[in-house]
Amino acid sequence: MNDQPTGVAPDATEAEEYKSRLAGTLGMSLFIIVVSMLFAASVIAYLIVRLRHPEWDNPPLPVWIYVSTFLIIGSGMTMQLALGSFRVNRISLGNMSLLITLVLAVLYLLSQLMAWSTLVRSGVFAESSLYAFSFYMLTVLHAIHVLGGLFPMTTMTLAAYRGRYSAERNLPVKYMTMYWHCLGIVWLVLFTVLLATT
Repeated sequence: MNDQPTGVAPDATEAEEYKSRLAGTLGMSLFIIVVSMLFAASVIAYLIVRLRHPEWDNPPLPVWIYVSTFLIIGSGMTMQLALGSFRVNRISLGNMSLLITLVLAVLYLLSQLMAWSTLVRSGVFAESSLYAFSFYMLTVLHAIHVLGGLFPMTTMTLAAYRGRYSAERNLPVKYMTMYWHCLGIVWLVLFTVLLATT
């Protein structure tokens, strides 16, 4: 007869799951800190250049930049809705929210392309002025990070529609939500800085 307490294995499993969750959250937090520092350094460099050249000639922000702002805010809201839905087992709503977030992310990148296209058609190239170079640098840098999130978000959305996520299994959605909120906050900072210095 086996006298081993039946609670040992479940407790051990819960401890391992807790360590895994903690490690994942810590890893994503550190990654977000690194990304934030990269953008902070870029914004500081932009502001230094701007203050040293108060006379620089810059065109008004393309209207597509405002569209991008609404899209990134909207995608952050739907991403949070997806996480909240999975946590309470509202699977269909979570799946739909992830899909909408993915669509909004693609539309955001398209709006950035339209913004750059608008400037190019107006004769504003990266080498045209310090402002143009700085504008392209900041917006392209952010777009690259959004693009980098598209692959895992696409994979996550496909997994969601295969029944992968629920109240008990939603850590990947949590990590993506953390990253996406970081990109949203960074964009709002970039948008504010560009608007204030235009």
